[in-house]
Amino acid sequence: MKKLNKFIRTFVTKRGWSIVVFEANNPFDFKQMKEFNKPTISKIDITDCKAKGIADPFLIKKDNIYYLFFEIEMIGKNGRGVLALAKSKDGKNFIYDKIILKEDYHLSYPKIYEINGKFYMIPESGENSTIDIYEAQNFPYDWKKIKTILKGNFFADPTLINHNNLWYLFVSTNKHNELNIYYSNDFFGEYKAHKNNPIYKNNLAISRPAGMIFEYENNLFRTAQDCSDGYGKRLNFLKINKLNENEFNEELIYTITPSCGIKWNSTHIHHYSFINDNGKYLITMDGAGFMYRLNKYLRKKD
Repeated sequence: MKKLNKFIRTFVTKRGWSIVVFEANNPFDFKQMKEFNKPTISKIDITDCKAKGIADPFLIKKDNIYYLFFEIEMIGKNGRGVLALAKSKDGKNFIYDKIILKEDYHLSYPKIYEINGKFYMIPESGENSTIDIYEAQNFPYDWKKIKTILKGNFFADPTLINHNNLWYLFVSTNKHNELNIYYSNDFFGEYKAHKNNPIYKNNLAISRPAGMIFEYENNLFRTAQDCSDGYGKRLNFLKINKLNENEFNEELIYTITPSCGIKWNSTHIHHYSFINDNGKYLITMDGAGFMYRLNKYLRKKD
């Protein structure tokens, strides 16, 4: 056992948070994800800052270009997050572009919404105790803050869905273990608290959003981080059975766990999103795990 542990320490090292992008036949098709040994894009692809890891990916396709928005966790005393962009012409090979948004506080979770031909971003800015809307002045660049829709709490991973002509905002508070829902008849607000808030309290398994709420085959689904055994340990899928201003009900239907072996997501997985690309699904996820030290020395793609 000692020799085995020595071998592992010599030839295997931890891999920070990284991102994969893969094609699927439906939102629950994870066959290609399981075949990845290394990520699509990782911290070594970042060229304009020192990165500890990258996470929280979201995809947008515009004019036959695939845009991948994500968080960079920078190396430094604060480990502050900034938001960045990579591009692809085929949806498979992504080239890092640059940081596209940073503030004097931590940013993550750059969820993009297209409303009436314009692009808006609602990132996580819990460190600032706000939920803010940014508008792209020149997509995919030049993001300008135009409105604060909620303030006064540590809001984590705000996620919106338009359902039955109302906008519903799902957001975690108290870091990981409390879920609240707000609603509005307008994307830009005013947002009112759901009658049953907090929806969950002291629930680390399904409170924190994990990328998207989506409709598939006339059903509504939600993703949630499972932090019950530690941050980002599993990813849960829930089917929403009822959602209106006064009622909410959902059930757990599927859980994704980290992969076995020396892989990009051997220890953590906590985010999922996709776009429907002409009938195919382009899914992006993040994770953390292990890599062979030889990759570092040879400077192969991390």
